[in-house]
Amino acid sequence: MFKKLLKKLGGPRKPVLPEQGKRLLKEETTTGDLLMTIKGTGRPGFFIIFGLLFGAPAVLIGPMILFGTVSSDGEPFPKIFAGLFLLPFFLIGASTFLTGLFLWFGKTQIEFGRMVVSVQRSLFGKVFQQKSLARADLNLSFEKSHENNDVPQYKLSFQEKGTKKKIGVGGSLKEPELLWLEREARLALGEEEIEEHRSVFEAMMRGGVEEIGETVVDPNYRSKYLRFTRTNNGWEAQSRPSMGGAIGLMLMGSIFVIVGLMMITESREFLLDLVPSIRDFFANATSSGENPPRLFALAFGGMGLLVVLIGFFLLGYRVQISKRHSRLHIQRRWIVIAISSAHDLSEFTGLEMKQNGHVNDVSRYRLDGLLRGGKKKMLLGYAPAEDVGQLHARLKEVMLNVSE
Repeated sequence: MFKKLLKKLGGPRKPVLPEQGKRLLKEETTTGDLLMTIKGTGRPGFFIIFGLLFGAPAVLIGPMILFGTVSSDGEPFPKIFAGLFLLPFFLIGASTFLTGLFLWFGKTQIEFGRMVVSVQRSLFGKVFQQKSLARADLNLSFEKSHENNDVPQYKLSFQEKGTKKKIGVGGSLKEPELLWLEREARLALGEEEIEEHRSVFEAMMRGGVEEIGETVVDPNYRSKYLRFTRTNNGWEAQSRPSMGGAIGLMLMGSIFVIVGLMMITESREFLLDLVPSIRDFFANATSSGENPPRLFALAFGGMGLLVVLIGFFLLGYRVQISKRHSRLHIQRRWIVIAISSAHDLSEFTGLEMKQNGHVNDVSRYRLDGLLRGGKKKMLLGYAPAEDVGQLHARLKEVMLNVSE
């Protein structure tokens, strides 16, 4: 399985040839518009099985806990915590099962009209989603859809330029089918030169990079995550993660830690003694049986603690890149711990940009400096396109000056 994942991430050795397959239909409507249809798989898949396995315990055990009789042998366990424990299982199971049901029997239709591109999804003949995007300046790109047995699966996204209005299709298609869909969609939109890709993964890594590479230096540029300052010897850039995101991770992790602690009798009693008002709130709560196994408590608490630590790390993490004369100084700092390095600009042979993930369906990018000998130096990671573009423009400018 691990070898299969590495092969997928590294890209296939031979180019993947676009193939229409049996699930893709292409036809003309009565008005002359092009209509492309993605049919369901015709068989139950991973999502159906996973949804049933994940949601079934919550459906079967939930009523027993909420409406069952009190166990005289077990310690009291408030129903509200039982509900909090089972709720994620039910929600994830139900949403995954419905997704699997759509992939099995559903249908997605993409209509390329003269002014708009419409995407419609239906299940058992009932339309449950319909979205229209302006055809002019419509962006097409590949994005990660989900993982199947640890192997990434991709989808084709349609997005209006300059807006967040977008929709993704084809998440269950095979790679040759997805490449065929992208090619036909670009032809339908009137593109004359279609760039060939060796794989979907390669297309994703290159997606949006050309536009970022054309960014012009803005002397007054400043964002939430990146700021530039002028120095006597050049300039300095300081990057930091989102404060709100770090705090949000810490709060979310804290909730999981508290739920885990409340599952264990000793820690629950200790917490209730610290806050008598909470004990009074649960004074009339009835028992639904014994406490859940300590393994559940450790899983919830451990996962929550890990998320809290990640948020705490991001809260104090900073990256500082300084251009001083003909040298580039890079410092990575976490609170008081710092790791620094310095390189002559002549050591760099170029810059490399690629996608580095997504946040709320917005692409994030990574910028690497290419050193002699084939080595790379990460300069900026998991950053918005605007931040990467501004740093890239400044570095490209100073590297050109050095080469001249």
